[in-house]
Amino acid sequence: MAAIGPAHFVLTAKGSEELSLRTHRLDIKLRSLLVLIQKCSPTLEAVLQKSLFPREEAMERLRGLVKEQFVALDSATGGEAPATLNGSRVAAAAVSASLSLEQGISLSQARFGLSDFCLDAFGVEAQPLIDAINAAADVSGLQRVVDELASRAARGGRAELVADLKQRVRDINESRI
Repeated sequence: MAAIGPAHFVLTAKGSEELSLRTHRLDIKLRSLLVLIQKCSPTLEAVLQKSLFPREEAMERLRGLVKEQFVALDSATGGEAPATLNGSRVAAAAVSASLSLEQGISLSQARFGLSDFCLDAFGVEAQPLIDAINAAADVSGLQRVVDELASRAARGGRAELVADLKQRVRDINESRI
């Protein structure tokens, strides 16, 4: 499996339109991330370093921009979020940015799906992750676990794990009440 180049954010037509015309009236914090991507630093790691926000807040806002299609993740090969960069933190963060749990999901169904993923993916090493899943009191707590799962899957260079996790997150999001 060939390594993929560093993840980059690319402004979509919707993102460019927002910067030039303020069509969607994003708040100043989101617009500042769009400006960073457009003018300074399109790589995920650079955006996280140059952002004035704490890393976790910046990741959450970037997730929203990706989800709302103001920006897209790209790689040096022009593909989707890279799943294999042989341990790169950038790859892990890019995969994590593309996995966002939605508000209103069934927490019990999410816990079940994520625990099942952990057992399938990590076997006997899954217990600490399952404990973290069960300790999560809300969607943001579960999101932190999903971020960790994405990081481990990307660092391990196992594209099939990343694909499975993406599918599980889609299934969880469809379970909204």
